[in-house]
Amino acid sequence: MTKTISAISTKGGSGKSTTIRILASQLAHEGNTVVILDTDPQGSCAEWIANAEQRGNKIPNVGFKEIEQLSHISPVIQHLRGKVDYILFDVQGAKTEMILPVAEASELIILPYATTDDDWVNLLKTFKILDRIRKSEPIDPKIVLSPNRITAPDVHNPYVKQRSEIAKQMNVLAAERLIWKRGFYSEMLKRYGSIPSLKEVSDSSKKGREMNDSIKNCKKEIKEFTDEMTGLIAGHTTKVA
Repeated sequence: MTKTISAISTKGGSGKSTTIRILASQLAHEGNTVVILDTDPQGSCAEWIANAEQRGNKIPNVGFKEIEQLSHISPVIQHLRGKVDYILFDVQGAKTEMILPVAEASELIILPYATTDDDWVNLLKTFKILDRIRKSEPIDPKIVLSPNRITAPDVHNPYVKQRSEIAKQMNVLAAERLIWKRGFYSEMLKRYGSIPSLKEVSDSSKKGREMNDSIKNCKKEIKEFTDEMTGLIAGHTTKVA
């Protein structure tokens, strides 16, 4: 059965594309077939796949299709259902008209955000759009708040520390697994393609050991995040410490 996950925000640079690429790489690494549907003309996900192939790091089991028109969404989804394991939506922030059909097709909607006031304002804007949709349409996707671009001091930021209480007030879920240093992940994805498939370096120097530690931590974090998101679709609950 095909499962559908989207990352939605009305703000550019919120972490949507990185979130989708993290999920796609881990799900594919686990043997799932994945198709990314991208409404963003910047083509971040398409560029990611193309760059990986050019570097000889082709990402197996991950396909991509750009969605330029609203009317294309439903036919593409119907064509893919039953043929792939996961459909992942990367929704451009400016294209708010795409939110309705994507929300209708999504089992899980991830709302990525950083800890800035600007990010939070835009997260609330996105949530209000989704809340109107779920109150007016016969749909009930699971919605999860997902902090990213986190550094050590951000753990004490109220947008992170109190996300569970905030999520309860919004009648949504809060991700337990944080995405740390999103920029680092984005760079790793661009350079190496699939982080879960990345091999450790053979360099035994301090720099090499530090690189291997980073790779191990990235792999662990990506797997835990992906397991949590797919678990939410399966009905598992998440508990924020």
